Amino acid sequence: MAVQVCNIVVASSEGRELAQHGSPMFPIACYAEDMTADSVAWHWHEEFEYILSEKGILCVDVNKTRVRLNQGEGIFVNSGALHAVEQSPALLHSCVFHPRLVGGMDTCLLYTSDAADEEDSGDLGGRRRIKKKKN
Repeated sequence: MAVQVCNIVVASSEGRELAQHGSPMFPIACYAEDMTADSVAWHWHEEFEYILSEKGILCVDVNKTRVRLNQGEGIFVNSGALHAVEQSPALLHSCVFHPRLVGGMDTCLLYTSDAADEEDSGDLGGRRRIKKKKN
């Protein structure tokens, strides 16, 4: 997987980004952008996103919060969060990936109540379950 240069964000009238990140079989894409001449407009998507300030200082707005990222710092943007990045003399690296890369599909035990019935399962909150480590 090669690192791509960010393109202009194309979004619907509701702000949902229309670009596909990666492919259906491997839904992840990594981007690099020189923010000196560009900004990233307000948008949201169902994917998770990690934004790293590779060089310089980035100002990232997520929902109603502005976060200042110094060189080497990053931020995790949750699925569905409205976000933007301000123009600045900085280099941005980001990785956009679908939640199923982390949690699997709906049929995975992590997302079904069946795991709660298993004796060696623990509750992580909500319907997410994970097996306890055996000693």
